[in-house]
Amino acid sequence: MKYAPTKSAHVAILCAALSSLAAGAPTSHIHARQGCEAPYQRIDGAYEGHYMVEVAEGYTLDDHFKYLGGAFAVEVFWMKGVDIYVFDSGIAHLDEFKTADGVDRVVDELDMSDELSFEDLDGHGTKVATAIGGATRGIARAATLRSVKITQNNRPHSAVFVRALQVIIRRHIERAKSSDFRGSVCNFSLDLHTSAMAVKTIKWANAAGITMIAAAGNHGYYTRHFPSSDPLVISVGAMQEDYKPWKARGTIYSSNYGKNEVAVWAPGAGLQLFTNTGAPTIGSAGTSFATGYVSGIYALFYGNERLN
Repeated sequence: MKYAPTKSAHVAILCAALSSLAAGAPTSHIHARQGCEAPYQRIDGAYEGHYMVEVAEGYTLDDHFKYLGGAFAVEVFWMKGVDIYVFDSGIAHLDEFKTADGVDRVVDELDMSDELSFEDLDGHGTKVATAIGGATRGIARAATLRSVKITQNNRPHSAVFVRALQVIIRRHIERAKSSDFRGSVCNFSLDLHTSAMAVKTIKWANAAGITMIAAAGNHGYYTRHFPSSDPLVISVGAMQEDYKPWKARGTIYSSNYGKNEVAVWAPGAGLQLFTNTGAPTIGSAGTSFATGYVSGIYALFYGNERLN
């Protein structure tokens, strides 16, 4: 039986990918990322553990932070067998999620919300999906985006999350029998109360070969945020343009952190995404969207290598 990677797995690969996918900066122009330990904050407020980026002459750190662009300007045919389950508020069916020949890549997979509709009334899930696999502003531009709506009273609900994940595990197992299947990724850009059943279900998903990526949270503390704190889930922090953990100016919001807690850091400030109405954003920020980028990166690996 194959197990999906955990918090410590593939971190070096992801760091290399995140450093190499610069807008207008081909992979061949990037020399190395010197180490891959995520930054964490000491009691005195200083940050430690920052990895460094060595870039070729003429490129800047900002080039590498804003890594979307030419590297993903086309759909990649081998991404079509990858399923990305977006546990969130729903995904709007926008042109951003259509293939070049007009096929909608958003699948209304499972609605367990109290709204009794797949419609994304909040907009959060659509912005996350844009980061994951938007045709112009995302990573996995040919993957299938499967909407798993689990909101209750406009919030993700722990018991609903457990039931939904159990359903998705069974569907993943059936999908894996198909010859064109390449892998499953679950994106959890949410915060839940932990429970013994939630932990057990995550173990079941991992054993089935599903990779789970979760937001570290936006509270600015040493994270015990669930489900990102589960050892079988890849926890993603948000970084800003100076490669320090993201902190929103004039607010209490900032990325959670923690050595051995946050496995991967990804861009999480000033992001260009799409709302549920199709309107573009120019300043979206937070670990939810950083998580979307990392889910897209994992989907790229699974599409190419069939790592699941």
